[in-house]
Amino acid sequence: MKNYLENSTCKYRLAGIDLDGTLLDGKKNISAANFAAVQQLLSHGITVVLATGRIYQQTIRYYRELGLKGPVVTSNGASVRVPFRSTLQEVNLQRAVSRDVLQIAKDFKITALSYHREGIHITSFHDWNDNMDLHRRDLGSFVKRGSVLRTGNRDLQKILVFCPDPILLRDFEQAVAGQHGSSLTVDRNC
Repeated sequence: MKNYLENSTCKYRLAGIDLDGTLLDGKKNISAANFAAVQQLLSHGITVVLATGRIYQQTIRYYRELGLKGPVVTSNGASVRVPFRSTLQEVNLQRAVSRDVLQIAKDFKITALSYHREGIHITSFHDWNDNMDLHRRDLGSFVKRGSVLRTGNRDLQKILVFCPDPILLRDFEQAVAGQHGSSLTVDRNC
């Protein structure tokens, strides 16, 4: 990477970098090599943007560690903010849709995590696993339990559901589609 940047007229001005599985190692730390690569991009005038499915609060540690100045893209693109300065864009789900999806998840006994500006609300704990506990510990006070009605009446940026049973997940998706047709996108990230 170093040779490429030093021996070319790099036309790129922005690098979007994911956190999990890209910038971060298995222990959720930035490796020395990745840190050096980001610093090299910055030294060549390239803006580095963290882009993640995580909530905004989970990016701040890495933003500071890398010495970034530009925006962060969080909640799978639903929020774009310049930390400690401004919100550039936020896209929220319609509240009626949020309530319906959360209620269907509850009825199907599927774990639902609701991402919003202040953190994550968990409306159901079914098939909970160690990876979810890791996220809950990592976020601390930013993760709270919430009722379907209370959580669904917030401006939610994303709803993440977890279900290890593919048939139950398919039935859940069909129930959501029955309520809202093609207005929702389901991303299977297994």
